[in-house]
Amino acid sequence: MKRIVVLGIVAIGMLFAGCSGIKVTADQGKTTDYSKYKTYSFLGWQSDSEKLLSPDEKEWMYAAFKKEFTKRDMSFVKGGGDMAVSLYLVLSD
Repeated sequence: MKRIVVLGIVAIGMLFAGCSGIKVTADQGKTTDYSKYKTYSFLGWQSDSEKLLSPDEKEWMYAAFKKEFTKRDMSFVKGGGDMAVSLYLVLSD
């Protein structure tokens, strides 16, 4: 199975970059060579994300990811990409 890279936390950081008091945490493999990845696909959103984000906000986040991956010469595929991205939110008071 291909590696699954979780970037949802980073996306939330981009979404709320102008807000104060938000802590963003991201983790990635220190030894992973990301230049080997040429395609990516989205695994989808967590099941309760419709309570947290509107359809427009979700589309904005997809577009932001696509823009960043395009800058890195990666192509979107509907499924089975070299990299699979899971999108989720973690909110706390």
